Amino acid sequence: MPDVSVIIVNYNTRELILQCLQSVYDCTKDVHFEVIVVDNNSSDGSVEAVRLEYPQVKLIANCENQGFGKANNTGAVTAGGKYLFLLNSDCILLNNAVKIFFDNAEKLQGERIGALGSLLLDAEEGFCHSYGNFGTFGRMLKNHLMDYVYHVFPKKRVIVHPSLPFDVDYIVGADLFLPRKVIDEIGFFDEQFFMYSEENELQYRMFLNNYRRVIIDGPRIIHLEGKSIQVKVNREIMRYTSLFKYIRKYNNSFKYYVFRWAMFFLLLPKVLFVKGYSGEDRKRYFRFLLS
Repeated sequence: MPDVSVIIVNYNTRELILQCLQSVYDCTKDVHFEVIVVDNNSSDGSVEAVRLEYPQVKLIANCENQGFGKANNTGAVTAGGKYLFLLNSDCILLNNAVKIFFDNAEKLQGERIGALGSLLLDAEEGFCHSYGNFGTFGRMLKNHLMDYVYHVFPKKRVIVHPSLPFDVDYIVGADLFLPRKVIDEIGFFDEQFFMYSEENELQYRMFLNNYRRVIIDGPRIIHLEGKSIQVKVNREIMRYTSLFKYIRKYNNSFKYYVFRWAMFFLLLPKVLFVKGYSGEDRKRYFRFLLS
């Protein structure tokens, strides 16, 4: 049985998945691991390229785009590892991150660890989005208001991280290291979430079952965020669709509808006035907000 099953979901990121796989095989030492690639019906030659260049990979070629959560669930059925390491196809390992995660997970076995993650790096090797808070209902509205402000008035955000290691509410799904026994106990991703919010929802269930989520020191991983979704409006509609499902699942109907209307008025100026959207994009976004 491998120590770690690395699961990578791919959708039309041929060059990125090859780069990711090269970094995994080049950097990973002294730990027994397997790599599972779940391809979501790519049309860019990803499947053929992975088969040709990395025949040792367990490749699952879906006949449809299952989304992030369901595709990872598919990979987990095949995985034989004691731990599952979910890695985005747009990530690049810079060091022996798999071994570092494994050693930390083994050391912390008695401390009810549900998930481990790291401080991800952007292309310039500065820190990028790696974790977040579940937040109160009001805080979620505030966070999305600040996202809007930063979109309209772009400037670099200054984020001060606690001393490593530290506990968080949720770790982003780009580098999520999970004990298999925890997934067997609480279940894996809720497949109603096609993409976005699925890692939040999974880790909220960990929280409800008293499992910790911890950012550790050591792994160095670049995340070229969002490269698998090229159309901006598609990405935003998927993001808010999943967010609304998440709010609906864990709040009563009154709070859900208050949140929907608050987000409508918060996003409407963005749809109408922010540059970068075509006329058709604005219509699609507006129809979505009214749906």
